[in-house]
Amino acid sequence: CRSDGGRPTLASLPRSTQLLKDRGRCPAHITSVIRSIQAVLEVPGFAISESSMMRVLGTMRGNGRSVATRNQYLRQVKSFSAWMVRRRYAAYDDLSDAYLERRDSDPRLTRTALTEKQLAALITTTEASPWSWGMYARISGKDRAEIYRALACRL
Repeated sequence: CRSDGGRPTLASLPRSTQLLKDRGRCPAHITSVIRSIQAVLEVPGFAISESSMMRVLGTMRGNGRSVATRNQYLRQVKSFSAWMVRRRYAAYDDLSDAYLERRDSDPRLTRTALTEKQLAALITTTEASPWSWGMYARISGKDRAEIYRALACRL
């Protein structure tokens, strides 16, 4: 299932799509997975290999994609690579040793305490919010603001 000098063809994607359908995956999930795999396979010079995948992920990092997004792409392409081996479209799973990035390596996810000004803005905005949130009990903006005030007093 390779052509173009070792480059995987897109010909096996419909078979992969059918497998996802047979497993009962929802259409939105199938579309998301196939688009991600297709986007990676269409990168110029891409071949299913760990070094090639790391190059793609490095480009994504440079474009500001989050660790979660990069890991999602890696998971989906790794799954596709393993599927190709199971179906004997490929002899070896070159991505079997590729590891996900640690989420705590993303500096954008570093948590810090809110300043008093930020906390005041959060409470003011929440209090004015017309939205109610919650799965089991709907909590209004005013009630959420009170919860935030109570929690802020405990700190």
